Order: sequence, then structure tokens, then C-alpha cells
Amino acid sequence: MAAAESFNQDIVFAQDLILCSLCSNSVELYCKLCGINICGGCAGGHMLSTPEKKHDIVKYDKKYLSSPKPQCPSHIDQTCELFCEKCDIAVCAKCISSKSHFNHSIVEISSVFNQKVNFIIQETKSLEEKIAPEYEKIPKELEGKVKALMNSNALLKEQITNYGEELQKQIQAAVDKYVDQIETMEKQDIADLRENISRFQNVTGEIHHSVQRNKEMLKSNDVQIFGYQSIVKKFQKVPSRINFTPPYFTRVVNRGKLFENIGMLSVSTARLEDEYLIPLTEQLPMARSYYRELLPKPMITATVDCNYKELYKISCLSTEEAWISGYDKTMTRVNKRGTVLEVIKTKSGRSTNGISVTKTGDLLYVDCYGRRIEIVRKGKVKAIIKTEWKPTEVCCTPSGDVLVSMCNDKSNKLFKVQRYSGDTYELKQEIQFDENDRSLFSCTGPHTAIVTAENRNGDICIADWNAGALLILDKSAKLKTTYTGFQGKVFDPRYVATDSHGHILVSDYDNNCVHILDEAGCLVSLIEYLRKPEGIDVDDENNLWLVEREGKLKIIKYME
Repeated sequence: MAAAESFNQDIVFAQDLILCSLCSNSVELYCKLCGINICGGCAGGHMLSTPEKKHDIVKYDKKYLSSPKPQCPSHIDQTCELFCEKCDIAVCAKCISSKSHFNHSIVEISSVFNQKVNFIIQETKSLEEKIAPEYEKIPKELEGKVKALMNSNALLKEQITNYGEELQKQIQAAVDKYVDQIETMEKQDIADLRENISRFQNVTGEIHHSVQRNKEMLKSNDVQIFGYQSIVKKFQKVPSRINFTPPYFTRVVNRGKLFENIGMLSVSTARLEDEYLIPLTEQLPMARSYYRELLPKPMITATVDCNYKELYKISCLSTEEAWISGYDKTMTRVNKRGTVLEVIKTKSGRSTNGISVTKTGDLLYVDCYGRRIEIVRKGKVKAIIKTEWKPTEVCCTPSGDVLVSMCNDKSNKLFKVQRYSGDTYELKQEIQFDENDRSLFSCTGPHTAIVTAENRNGDICIADWNAGALLILDKSAKLKTTYTGFQGKVFDPRYVATDSHGHILVSDYDNNCVHILDEAGCLVSLIEYLRKPEGIDVDDENNLWLVEREGKLKIIKYME
């Protein structure tokens, strides 16, 4: 079934007025390469703005007749007509001829696109029609339990009070004590129930957010569909919910031991009902080779105490080792058991602002005081990049480039990112302003750093500490989207990492968690219950290595 036919038959969206993405006129055309709506007046300017791209502009009503062909992240002059099933990424003819996908299963990109469109349609239907209603009814059931518990306890208190009156003043003190016990238990039980209600309401909100996000994704027909990751199993298994057995009172009268013999008050007991799976009418038709699922509950596989009072940075060297640094003049290479394998002192004798490991395994670190980037190779330290502005962070990209974040501390705290390439680390790109010559980064706030990472599709992901936001820029440094957290909580992004499947991971210091986003910058999962998370990195097996401010290194499995 073609993507457009499946779209029309399975899900009906509200017919909103669709406008040109570049102005406020009504839409007439659609650029399949860039995934944006265009009016007739803007079409020429759009093509001339990036003439190196092979724009594919069609009438808007034809946008669903064929799949979009994204620009190749490795070869900027090529569009992707094929898809590598093993690497789960779109590829162009040059990618194939380079033999980097030798012996991999290669298919036409249109077949993958149509499969993914149909998969998103079916998953959105399951979320909207099956899973969301199941979650919506649970808070109502729990509210009923609150009322029943209150009524039961009210009746119990009345019975005990009447019984106390029968025994006159000599037992009144004991009766009052039992009443107080009941009220204390009731307060705690109701608090537990309401917390349980809030939990299910929050999850219901996440489901509705996912439904809306999927609908918007399908309406846009954007290339972000390639990066879609399944989330239905995360919600399919409904967590256990709390239930209570109300307390009861047993009369035992013994005037010799008045308090003990008035009666016995049982303690209310709470029990969790079993988890269960919401039955779906059909299996979702996505081939497993196109994605790896995130675990519903990430697992901490290792926790290591490091010899640092404060830890800030980490960069993986392999699946077994990583470099760490903190508020100290040293950088330490450790394995996953916490064994110290090597210690390097900074040339400046002060702590470093950032570390990163190159594709060849060399360590780079930032000397902000000397305004340079140093490389540690075979135990020797050498400056490879010198900057006019104060360097604050460094990132080695999958393509072998080096991204350096820097701050002009002499002029209103301006920020920029510079890209260096090749063996001589030649300056290739400078990222500071948007197309309207306005600063991309917030200059207002207490922080003097921004943190970068590059995704597999060439997107540049930047944590703007002052703005409390994650910026996602395309390879040409054009802003694609901004992520500012969820559910009204203040987002405090610190460090950014990406994995082999295009996920963007962001440590959130204030909320003690790591946000996992898809390539489009939409939240797909959280790693919670951390303590002041700082630097993060992902190893070759997609395990998250994370350091907490207070000196702990944790390794977390978050993907199947």
C-alpha cells in the first residue's frame, strides 16, 4: 500500500490552513529534499539560497506520491536513493561505491519510507485508540478508591467513637489515640493514591504528546520519519497501580488492662496490582532490522566511585575504558570497574574545561587559560589549535572533525562554535549567527559555555546553558529545532551525546535525569533517578557512560 493511500485510509487529520514555511502566503508547492511547504513566490529564492542542493519541488498535493530523498550527510552534492538495512541509514551512490557498506543489505529508499509511514500510522492508531483510553480510565478508578477509602475510614472512626462513648470517660483517651492513628494512616494512604493518580496522568499526557507528535510528523512528510523510533512497547505494558485494604477495628474488652483491651486496630495495607499488557488488534508491521528499541526501564550496569571531589567530563575510549576529568589538574583513564589506568596532568596546572577522544584514540583537552586545544599522543602533550576567543568545550565528530566551543569573555559574553578539519586542523566553519545575523546562542546568564555534539546525519546539537535549551542545527548551521524540556519543568541541559541510531542524549542537571530525543529533537524517553548528572558519552555498543557531580561514574544500558 502506498504511503498516501495508507495515510488517507487509516488516520484522518484536522484540515488546518497550511501556509508557506518561508512567508505567510498559502502553500502551492513542496520541496521534498528540505521537507518544507513553499508558495510560488518563494520557490525561486529557496532554490537559489542553497544552489549546491538538488531541490525536488513538486505541487503540494503530490507530496505523498513518492518518498523524499534526503541529502547525504557524507556527500553534500548527493541525494540518497538507497537505504542500508544493516546501518539503518539512507545512503547515496557514492556511499555504495566507497565500499563502506560492503556486503550490507541495500534496498530502495521508497520501500523503507512507505514501511515507516505505515508503521507510524498503525502505531499512532494503537496509541490513540487502545493505549491512551486504557491509561485514561485508571485515574478515574483510583479516584473511586480514594472516595471509598475516605468513606470506609469515616464509618470506622464513627464506630470507634460510639464504642468509646459507651465505655465513658475512662476509655476516651484510648479511643482518641486510635482515631489519631487512623487519620495518620488515611493521610498517607490518600497521598500514596494521589501520587499514583498523578503518575498515570503524566504517562497519559506523554501518550497524547506522542500521538500529536506522530500526526505532525506524518503531516509534514519530513525526512525526520527516517529517524522514527518505536515507543509503543514503552506504554503497552501498564505499570502496577496501588490498591489498599482499609483498616478495621476488633473489640477486646478487659477492664484490668483498659487500653489494650478496648480493641485492636489493623494497619491499612497497600498492594500493587499485577502489570498487564494492553492487547493490540494486530502486530505493527515494522521490520525489526530498521530500528532498535529503547528499554522501558534503563539499567545501571556499573557504578564506580572516582577519586574526584567534583566530576564534570567524560569521553569513551572503547566499550571498556573512558577518560574523565573534573575539578582537578589531571585527566584520568579508567575502566568500567574503576581501575585507574593512566593519569595525565594538564600543562597549565589547572583543571580542563573539556575533553574528547579522536577516532584514532588520542585525547584532546581544552586549555582555556592558554586559549588552545591540546592533544595527548603517546604520553606527550602538544597544542594543535590556538584560538583568539576563550575555548570552553571540544568535541570530536564521527567524520573526524573537531568542534570547539568558545566564549568572547571581553565583549558581552558572545559564543560561537568553530569546526576544524584534516591533519592540520584547518578552520572550515564558524557557527555564531542565524540567517538574520542574530546570535544563535543566549548571551544573558551566568554561564560561559555551550556544549556540542554531532549526530550521524550531520546535525550539530548544542546545549545552550544560559537559554536552557538544546539547539539542533543542520550541517550548514541552519537552526532546525529547539528543545526546551517537557511538562513545564525548567530544563537545565549540561552535556550532549549521540548514538549510532541517531538518538540525542542530554544530561539535565536540575531534574536529575537524561533526556533521550530522536533525530528530529522529539522526546522519546528519560533516564531518571540520577544525582546531579554532568558529562555523558555513548560507547560503540550504545551504552551510556555518565559522571555525576559528586564523583560517581555510571554505565547505563538504555537500548536493546
